[in-house]
Amino acid sequence: MKPCDLPLSSGIYQIINLQNGKFYIGSTRKLRTRLREHFSDLRTGRHHSAPLQRAWNKYGEAAFSVKVLEHVEDLSQLIVREQAAFDSLSPEYNACKTAGSSLGRPCPDSVKSTLSRLLKGRVFSEETRRRISEGVRAHLAPSEKRQAISQRQTGRRMSEETRQKMSEAAQGRSGAKWTEERREKTSASLKLAKSRPESKARLAERNRKLARFSDDQIRSIRSAYADGVKQGILAEQYGVTVGPINAIINRRSYAHVADL
Repeated sequence: MKPCDLPLSSGIYQIINLQNGKFYIGSTRKLRTRLREHFSDLRTGRHHSAPLQRAWNKYGEAAFSVKVLEHVEDLSQLIVREQAAFDSLSPEYNACKTAGSSLGRPCPDSVKSTLSRLLKGRVFSEETRRRISEGVRAHLAPSEKRQAISQRQTGRRMSEETRQKMSEAAQGRSGAKWTEERREKTSASLKLAKSRPESKARLAERNRKLARFSDDQIRSIRSAYADGVKQGILAEQYGVTVGPINAIINRRSYAHVADL
């Protein structure tokens, strides 16, 4: 069966590789329309499922057929029935093993660029931060699993080839060697950030707070820090953030004030 043979009703479907029996499962409100989209993406080499795309490229379009597993009239049950099909049939070509989720699906560079542009400069509320944190923790492996992985890796020796591959993959990441191009991009980004009105306002506020310290207070701050008082405690005591306190201690500000 081909996409043009399907009805426009909603349901659960399979895209089957007739050569090896492997398949992809999905759900849709309009079977014919959705399957046409799948086949169009496969023909142009841009399907979101990499395993299905590789198989299509290898075996060709003639090796694939479609099948309706179930017609679902209640749209609220589509995802439920799709998940049931996942659990019972275990499709090989689905990048996401959870119905309705995009976890594991590659994100195109164009989408990443758009998301980056939309989120740049956005300030999240405490409630949003909390939800993001909980969402990240939900996807972390349990502590027992992490411990088991750690034990398996302990004492393991990597070949020189593996070390080289890891080194090459790390280039450009935090902690890796900075290229001249990366330095220039970082410098340009910092200059742009400092030129923004909100950055100038924060700097002016910091300078205002710094300007109100007397020479005796500067000496007291440095003396207390030398005696072991934490910068955070000093900041709270003087009603400023840690930044100004750190600048005083490291003599980036009030360098002219000598210790007695």
